[in-house]
Amino acid sequence: ELRPTLHAEGTALATYAGTWTRATSATSLGGATKTSSRIGASMTYTVSGRAIAWVAPKGSRMGRAKVYVDGVYKGTINLYQTSSAYRQVAFQYAWPTGGSHTLKLVLVGPASHPRVDVDGLIVVR
Repeated sequence: ELRPTLHAEGTALATYAGTWTRATSATSLGGATKTSSRIGASMTYTVSGRAIAWVAPKGSRMGRAKVYVDGVYKGTINLYQTSSAYRQVAFQYAWPTGGSHTLKLVLVGPASHPRVDVDGLIVVR
């Protein structure tokens, strides 16, 4: 039986490094997002499960983040688009079996619009 669990941006399972702020928003899953515009800022999320998804807004002020799963680079996610969209699955990943895993995001810019938000994280156990 699959059991998805939504963790809000402020979950104790997430560790934020660098400058992040909490921004309240009526369009977010839990009423707020964690946001940063500092290139190099990161978020590490450690969880026990077999699938994970990062939920974030997209829009004209948003930038890019490198994504690492269990320490392995999986790609750079671009949250930029001309129109705003909220509660979007920005990245998802599944493992063949459950266990303890980490997801890490590292902001990479561009300098003109580097902002990246964490709205929530969904885990399937």
